[in-house]
Amino acid sequence: MDIPSRFPFEPRNPIKNTVFPFSSEAGRQVLESEFFIAGAKIIAKIENRNSFMRPLGFSNFGLGFGSMIFTYRNCPNNCPLAMWWGDPEVTMGALHWYPLLMREGYSSARNIFNDFEL
Repeated sequence: MDIPSRFPFEPRNPIKNTVFPFSSEAGRQVLESEFFIAGAKIIAKIENRNSFMRPLGFSNFGLGFGSMIFTYRNCPNNCPLAMWWGDPEVTMGALHWYPLLMREGYSSARNIFNDFEL
C-alpha cells in the first residue's frame, strides 16, 4: 500500500476566528512549529525507530496526529513527541529529553489507588 499517494500531505488552513487556548493564529503557528522542530530533533537521535513515529506523534502518514488531549493519568503517544518522549534520568542518546508530560507505558505496574489517602 502506497500511503503517501493515498493520503497526500495537506497543510492546515489558517482559522478566521480565535480558538481557545490560542490568542491568535500566529500564536498557534508558533506552538505547532516548536512542537514539530522538537519532534524532528528527537526523531533524528533515534536509531531504530518505529515506522509510525512522527514529530507530532504516532500516525500512519503525514507529520503525525498532533493530539493535544491528555489526562492527569497519562499522555497518549499520538500527542507531539516533545510532550511525552524521553527519560529525565538519561544523560545522553535518544532518550535524553525531559518530557513535558511523563508517559507511563502499559508495562507500568503502578497502582493509582495507592496514591489516595484514606
